[in-house]
Parts: sequence; structure tokens; C-alpha cells
Amino acid sequence: MIAVIRTELVDVEARLAELGLAEGIFHKAIFQGLLARSETTLNHPPLYAGFVTWGNVVRGVRDELGTQQWERDDENNYSRVFNPSRTMAIAIATGDENTGNSNGTPMTKSPKGSATNQAVESNAAQLSFEGEGFDRADWPSEDGVDAKTWLLLFCIAKNEVRCELSLPITCNGKVDGWMERIILRPIQLDPISAGLPIPTLPDIEVPISRRA
Repeated sequence: MIAVIRTELVDVEARLAELGLAEGIFHKAIFQGLLARSETTLNHPPLYAGFVTWGNVVRGVRDELGTQQWERDDENNYSRVFNPSRTMAIAIATGDENTGNSNGTPMTKSPKGSATNQAVESNAAQLSFEGEGFDRADWPSEDGVDAKTWLLLFCIAKNEVRCELSLPITCNGKVDGWMERIILRPIQLDPISAGLPIPTLPDIEVPISRRA
């Protein structure tokens, strides 16, 4: 299935508006994560930078959307935020180097657990039933059980952060298939920020090499 990929600013803004969202919400949240990341040092545990970055992006999205009556939800330790009608949820994940690249197909940077798999399977089931469901924001749901879960993917590169809000439909360990991708404008990093270590999330395997 070929994903709908939105890259033109007018199209991106219009689609986000249909969903009750705006690009600035996600940029502000990612800045919160970058700010927290900038305060990490080599004396922090190896996984701390990734966790604190991700955690503060989650917090930032919830802070921004909370003013619009979106509600946080951490059931099964899967951190999402639901719109007021509980027809849409957003989760946050780091993506690979294809994140924000309309010519590539992104994957989450780390394998995901059962909660993510269940959300992705629910997306696929709903969209299969709806046919061309990516043109609809609403789906009848009870307490968010059938809400479509979107992922805010972000990837910290050398001089920028690439990001997108996308609707996943396949997960083979990593989330790797999409029904719709809304490509957000990249966030440019200043030279100081760009020189900081690029974080990874805590569920990524850390390579261990033999000491010389």
C-alpha cells in the first residue's frame, strides 16, 4: 500500500488543521526535548540522554494539547495523548535516518513492544474497513479503544531535527509501514546544539565491544 505523503506547506497546514493540530505544537515540544538533552553530560548514565529527550517531547506535546482538552493516557505504560472525542491518539518515538524524508520510508529507531503493536494493528483493521479512511479524522470509539494512533517521529541529525506526524499500519518489530505521512519542516540546530551527542531511546540495544 502506497502511503499518502504530504510535504507542501499549504497541504501540511490544512491536514493538521483538519486534525485539530498545528506544526508549532510539535516544534515546541521537540525544543523541550532538545533543551533537556542539552543539559546532559558524560557523567549521566548512557541511556539518560535518550530517555530525557523523549520524555520531554512527550511532556511538551501533552502540555500544548492539554490546553485544547486533549487527555494524557499511560495505560500499559504506553504514553499517548487523546483528542477530546478519543478518536485520535498521538504517541512519540525516535525515527531512523529516513524520518522527515519524503523519498524514503522511515522506521522507528528501536523495536517496539506489545502496546505499540496493538495500536498499529488497530489502525490497520480500521483503515481496512474504512477503505479510504485516511481522508477521515473520526472513528466511533469507546474510551479510545478504536482511536487511530499517530506517531510523532523525530530524528536528531548533525545540524537539524527532522520530524513527521504519521499514521502507522505495520509493525515488524519496528514500526515500518504507513498509511499517511505529514512531513513537518525540519528544526535547524545551532552549532553548539549540533555538537551534542545524538540520543537513543532506552529500549535500543547498546553495542558492547571487547576492550583492547
